Amino acid sequence: MEPPVSPLRSHQQHLRPFDGTHSGGSSPLGGERSPRSSEDGTRERQSPAELTQSRENSVHGPSALGGAMHAMSPEMQLSLYPLFFCEDRHESAEVCREGAGVSRAEHAAEVSRWRMKERMKTTSVALVMCLNIGVDPPDVLKISPCARMECWINPLAMQPAKALEAIGKALQAQYERWQPRAKYKTQLDPTVEDVKKLCQSCRRAAKNERVLLHYNGHGVPRPTSNGEIWVFNKSYTQYIPLSVCDLQSWTGNPAIYVFDCGGAGVLVDAFLQLAQQRGGLAKPTPRT
Repeated sequence: MEPPVSPLRSHQQHLRPFDGTHSGGSSPLGGERSPRSSEDGTRERQSPAELTQSRENSVHGPSALGGAMHAMSPEMQLSLYPLFFCEDRHESAEVCREGAGVSRAEHAAEVSRWRMKERMKTTSVALVMCLNIGVDPPDVLKISPCARMECWINPLAMQPAKALEAIGKALQAQYERWQPRAKYKTQLDPTVEDVKKLCQSCRRAAKNERVLLHYNGHGVPRPTSNGEIWVFNKSYTQYIPLSVCDLQSWTGNPAIYVFDCGGAGVLVDAFLQLAQQRGGLAKPTPRT
């Protein structure tokens, strides 16, 4: 009667990735070269599919317990599969590591594909809050209950003037966590002239650096298909349209625009048309 074979020993026999019975050639420990080696003795690079299949073959296989994979936890099974990074910066780093036949100029050209050419700072931030607390815009039907929090502040829990000021300060505090050294200016329920002065002031302060304009329009109608947002008149009796074309001309370039309002997607089309009309402007990149 043959002695029983230990399950661990059986698993070890199937965990040998260079077993000649699986690879179709001799073991790399012997005199012959590995089947994955090229004619000049250098090891060939395997494709992602081949690496995955090789790892599967090294742990799967006929055994009394159904293969070593069944004895592993899900985390251990996941660690056996290779991860591949396919961004431009990873591929260029791979070229640099290989080093063979890659000149410094070629490597610099490869890196320039993904690296920012110019460092730019957001030095000036304009916050425009059009809330008109207590008065819902005519094109918005709010059911009860509905979302009313602004910057995690309930505007109906205090006087409208105090709530508007508290929300403006809360929004500025949130941006200061991201960029504490920028200069912040806020306009609460402004007119067209107020927005113009704000944008021009931020551009003068930023000079050639980036300006960020945040517009909150939860208290005014939705943007129009012509690319217009809404502000107020001096007596707060009418909604006044403001074209994004004028807004961009006051803010200048470079700039980032954040439109926190309903139906803001139509403004992206307006910016794209504006960029096509003005050939010198860079094409804006919409963010969802």
